[in-house]
Amino acid sequence: MSEPFDISKRHLISLFNHSFQLSQATSIEEIAETTLNLLSDVLNANIASFHYLRNDTLYPLYTKSDKLRELVPVTIFEPSIVGRAVREKNTQYLQDTRNDKDYLTRPGATEIELLSELAVPVIYNKKVFAVINLESEAINSFTLEEIQLVETFARYVAMALQVVLEKEEKQKQEEQLSVRTRALIESEDRLRSFMDSASDYFYQYNKDLNLIDINESGMFLFPGVAKKDVLGKHMSELIPGIEETERYLSYLSVLETGAPVSFDHVVHPNIDDLHIAIKAFKVGEGLGIVSTDITEQKLTEDALRASEELFRGFIQSATDAFTIFNRDMYFVEINDHFTQVTGLEREDVIGKHILDIYTELRAREIRTPMTSIKGYFELIRL
Repeated sequence: MSEPFDISKRHLISLFNHSFQLSQATSIEEIAETTLNLLSDVLNANIASFHYLRNDTLYPLYTKSDKLRELVPVTIFEPSIVGRAVREKNTQYLQDTRNDKDYLTRPGATEIELLSELAVPVIYNKKVFAVINLESEAINSFTLEEIQLVETFARYVAMALQVVLEKEEKQKQEEQLSVRTRALIESEDRLRSFMDSASDYFYQYNKDLNLIDINESGMFLFPGVAKKDVLGKHMSELIPGIEETERYLSYLSVLETGAPVSFDHVVHPNIDDLHIAIKAFKVGEGLGIVSTDITEQKLTEDALRASEELFRGFIQSATDAFTIFNRDMYFVEINDHFTQVTGLEREDVIGKHILDIYTELRAREIRTPMTSIKGYFELIRL
């Protein structure tokens, strides 16, 4: 060390300056620089370094010396005074480095021989965050009062580090939250775009069955009503009489059990002749409903059914034996006259191949020529 000085006179001033400047620090690097600069001013410590601990490795974050060459990271498990300060969680003072087996010699690291070293751990809540390390060319270079001053600095540094780390963690969480929020907004926008472009009707109710969301297609079921006028209303207000139906009880069951339900055909009470298929499922604590317009499908099925009944009435009223085969020559329809002529019952024929029935008729030795049954083998391919 250089010439003696009155540390007692400057002690309180240095601590005040240090605490004030640390309170303004916004990064770990700034804390390291502030600490070593103040130690240099107060103790004339011109060979100093600040090592930050991360994953059991001490990284030289800042150095204060024109005599120290580039320092390298060291793990806390290899021989070194700074590593020992971390392991033992207390100050390490070497009055003569030549007498300590853990002193880490670094060939070419300095231009001079360093004979004393002071390593003070920065501890907060029993956890080591960093190490303040001072070295000197002389042996027994640090007094007890100087050591205590550095340890006091280390406690201020620990508090400042904790504040900075908490701010960094909070900022990181806010950034992550911001990213998740943006992703959620984008996801909700995509979902909204999908829902509004879908032809199906989407409805979302809360746990009390009050409507909280509806897509544009869903508004079709409330003609002449604005969206804002349906949101918040109970299902019974939107669909009068729903509480008296089995469907309503099924919705309550979905809310209670979480098991989805579906209804293949429902005639909607708000619009005449609107046929819909419904799927209901639990969404969070509420209820989601997807309704699909099946009116055209239903009308087509009804028309086909009416056509089939009309055709079946026609063939049953025919006085000749009448049959219909599929493309593979299996019976799909016969009339009553066919059963009278052949003696075969309907259940004996439908689904059988023509050759099987021909063999059956031959086995019964039916003498009526097959060609006499008008249209018997006139094939109608479906």
